[in-house]
Amino acid sequence: MISRKPYRSLAPAILFVLVIVLGSCSTKKNSFTRRMYHNLTSHYNVYWNGKEALIEAEKELQAAVKENYNMVLPMFNYGSEQESKAVTPLLDRSIEKGSKTILRHSMRFGGHEYVKWIDDAYMLIGKSYFYKHDYFSARRSFSFVMREYEDNPTKYEAMLWLAKTYIEMEQFEKSEPLLNLIQGDMNDEENIPASVYREFALVNADQFLKQEKYDYAIDYLYDGIARVGKKDIKTRAKFILAQIYQMDGDFDQASQLYAEVIKRNPPYEMAFQSKINLARAYEADNGDSKSIIKYLSRMLRDDKNKEFLDQIYFALAEVAFKDKDDTLGIHYLRLSVARSINNNYQKSTSSLKLADIYFAMPEYELSQAYYDTAVTYLPEDYPNYTEIKNKADKLSELVANLWVIQVEDSLQMLAFMSDEERLAIIDKIIKELVEEEQRQREAEELAQNMVAFDQGQSGFATSQPIGGAKWYFYNTNALSNGYSEFIRKWGNRKLEDLWRLKDKQLIIYEPDEILDEELDSLMQAGDTLGIMAMDEHNREYYLKDIPFTQEALDKSDKSIAEAYYNLGLIYAEGLNDAPKSIEAYETLLDRFPNNPNKLKVYYQLYRLYLDIGNSEKSDYYKNMIINDFPDSDYAMIILDPDYYKNMQASESELTTLYHKTYSAFKVGRYYKVISNSDMAVNLYGDTASLIPKFLYLKALSIGKVDVVDSLAVALKFIVTNYPNNEVKPLAQNLLDYISKDRPDLGTGVSQVQQDTVFQSPYTYDPNGIHLYLLVVKRQAVKLNAMKVKISDHNKKYYSTKALSINSVLLDENRYMITVGNFESAATAMKYFNQTSGDEYVFSDLGIGNYSEAVISMKNYPIFYKDKGVNLYLRFFEIEYLDD
Repeated sequence: MISRKPYRSLAPAILFVLVIVLGSCSTKKNSFTRRMYHNLTSHYNVYWNGKEALIEAEKELQAAVKENYNMVLPMFNYGSEQESKAVTPLLDRSIEKGSKTILRHSMRFGGHEYVKWIDDAYMLIGKSYFYKHDYFSARRSFSFVMREYEDNPTKYEAMLWLAKTYIEMEQFEKSEPLLNLIQGDMNDEENIPASVYREFALVNADQFLKQEKYDYAIDYLYDGIARVGKKDIKTRAKFILAQIYQMDGDFDQASQLYAEVIKRNPPYEMAFQSKINLARAYEADNGDSKSIIKYLSRMLRDDKNKEFLDQIYFALAEVAFKDKDDTLGIHYLRLSVARSINNNYQKSTSSLKLADIYFAMPEYELSQAYYDTAVTYLPEDYPNYTEIKNKADKLSELVANLWVIQVEDSLQMLAFMSDEERLAIIDKIIKELVEEEQRQREAEELAQNMVAFDQGQSGFATSQPIGGAKWYFYNTNALSNGYSEFIRKWGNRKLEDLWRLKDKQLIIYEPDEILDEELDSLMQAGDTLGIMAMDEHNREYYLKDIPFTQEALDKSDKSIAEAYYNLGLIYAEGLNDAPKSIEAYETLLDRFPNNPNKLKVYYQLYRLYLDIGNSEKSDYYKNMIINDFPDSDYAMIILDPDYYKNMQASESELTTLYHKTYSAFKVGRYYKVISNSDMAVNLYGDTASLIPKFLYLKALSIGKVDVVDSLAVALKFIVTNYPNNEVKPLAQNLLDYISKDRPDLGTGVSQVQQDTVFQSPYTYDPNGIHLYLLVVKRQAVKLNAMKVKISDHNKKYYSTKALSINSVLLDENRYMITVGNFESAATAMKYFNQTSGDEYVFSDLGIGNYSEAVISMKNYPIFYKDKGVNLYLRFFEIEYLDD
């Protein structure tokens, strides 16, 4: 039996009489009249107002909530925290009224509450906090009701809402036991409230849906449909079931459920999505696509679907792909991207599918364009977002280098033409530019005339003042037409600088004020040609970059050669396309046989041909390396497969010796430190990467066991012989300190003087967003394996932080790996100190093959452009390590 709270059938007239007779009745005495008074006034006065505010808030929130139909819907959508702010005043009013109900009317004697609306007031407060997304406050309210009203049926409602709270907090390990407790009492307890009985199964379903455990949710959804009375809730549950069956490939069951949803007359968007998904559930083997295509085409012509054209075209594309008509499918996908107005998720999904198709062909330039569009609009929690972003970045690098080759080749072609031919081509470009600008002006004038015509048809006077509806920004028709024209021409662009440009990774932004300064400078200097060279309507604009001199041609050739070399690396390591990589490298050798990267190109071609099983070509390049570069490391690696392994082993031995030496220094075994340092120099030479650190430990140990003069000599040796090493500033600082008491021992430029002279392009921003930075030699690392190790390290020590790992090619010899984001320099340095030298992360890198630091987001683009690792490490030592 499902209980209902007894409704007191006392007329409002009785309430009025009681109020007049009793006035402001005290809650301190437990009498019949006082209980009656506070039960009536609490319900029909304060609590009722609070409940009405909550009901209104629920309605407004439900109307404002946006659904993402690209994903399986949750059973309950309470909106985002931002959306809930619109109803915050109503929810605050509900909390206020609930609190007043408790403060003014609660009558608790002997552990028993005699006013029957107090528990409801606590629930009112908890629900209001819940809708505000203040889950901690909501949890406290529901937990209180459970604890204080253990013998009251309200406790089950509190348990259910507490479970909802934990589900929204994604604390499923807490929500599941609560739901199990309710389930245990469901059959035995007669006092389960009707609302709990109806909602219980659907709350369970919601728990599994939010964990993406869709198979577990199915039975609860069917159970909930049987129990719940509200039509809209039943319809939503059926729609979710249809989505799950469609995702699992059970298209017959999905189609049946979508058809049921449509018959139930749901909200327009859900009806539309049901129709679209019904079409997408079509199976080429079991049906005829003609009727589906006809149905979708009819939807395209329906004016109500203007905002949903992207989804209709996407559905048509899926039908085409199922019918094995890939060309038509690509056509529809392109239309889906082009006609996407305000559904960024759909725009991203369509762009991503197109990008993957073009990538598989491969058509890398087209793929890059659509990956760039997808990444622009994809949320960062999208599945495989990092992988997609990395692929987009690689393709952007590829397109940038292809663009360099195309531009430089075109400029060289122009350079070798006669003046007449060259000027004819430039004049043609200028003519086309002028014609395009004229077409744009005519289109704008036509749009303005159409607006004026529409206003005239609507009866507006032509002499209307600027404040009236004739003014563009006060005219909704004009605004609508202008917006539609903008969307048609430019698409749905974000409000930001350079919104016209789709690919912002390939350009450098030059502020208008810089351009103005340049123009002013040229005008003051009387440089007419310089001014003309900045106007794309003049020949000089195009002539200024053409390489007429031998020096300019050499520079152009160098840019082309570097671009081909980069293409080979990107194709091989970024895109795993060996044939394209081989083509780029061999084109480089054919066009520039004496390029400075010849040895590296030979080795890359040797490896690529070896990987694809072409032993003839692999042997050809192997012999070229051995014969032309017999003393190179590459020749040694080919002739002796263990060469690199032995080199790594030697470096590993040196690292082990350094760790032992450092441990000896920490425990005061200074003579052992001096002995080990001398051994390291004798065994591995004074150029090994760790030798400066050995010498610095040796110098400190000498300072402990010998006179200060000996310490100064050791420090001077480090400063003089290792000026660019990270220990040099440490040695210089100590030497400066000694020279305060012994000026005769000082040498060179003091650290303070050096810091003053040191000109850095970087700025120190301790409170800005930071990244951990790792620069690694390419030949010394397997990039993916390294990133996996860093990921494992982060999962072990920083599992609660959403750290991302990214990598780019810094230059032809080095990778740059970043980990972030960190909210400040301090948190980044904490990660740096914990990660630096980690045995698991760095075990395979070897000595001298990497540099690490932290870098602010403000300094990151400067570093990437400059690529000066030593320059940045100098800045890092001064600003981050000296503390």
